[in-house]
Amino acid sequence: MEFLEVIKKRRSIRHFKSRPLSKSTLKRIFEAVRLAPSASNLQPWLFIVITDSELKKKIAKACYDQMFMAEAPIIIAAFEDKQAPWYKVNVSIAMSQLILAATNEGLGTCWIGAWYDEYDIKINEWLSVPSKYGLVALTPLGYPDETPKPIHRKKLEEILYFNKYQP
Repeated sequence: MEFLEVIKKRRSIRHFKSRPLSKSTLKRIFEAVRLAPSASNLQPWLFIVITDSELKKKIAKACYDQMFMAEAPIIIAAFEDKQAPWYKVNVSIAMSQLILAATNEGLGTCWIGAWYDEYDIKINEWLSVPSKYGLVALTPLGYPDETPKPIHRKKLEEILYFNKYQP
């Protein structure tokens, strides 16, 4: 798929088929993640691929009861070393590449960046992630069982200015 087509096609998916993903598909997606840029090329991230049904339900409940997450064959949790420069930015770039690579593979995702505060540490514990890493984002990953309509985007002239803001 041509790159801009991938970007245009990406949608937040909240209904998934139960069809499993192949290891080769996951490998291609994570190759895009591995190649993501980071500050000083530190690559200060961890990604956990969650397939266990009960664990997916616990995590979905922790994320403001967004139980659709548990429908997907996989939930991916993205963590970053809290001491890294540009904490949260590095892994956000990598997650963007993950989401676009998944779209290119015909898969659906939904960026999840919110969970109940009391689960911040518990999610690390559930996934055996050292406390030096902070959870930055999660996404369900799987074959879409819906086709969301295109969404409105502002015109380029509404968001792009040269040298200074000139509405």
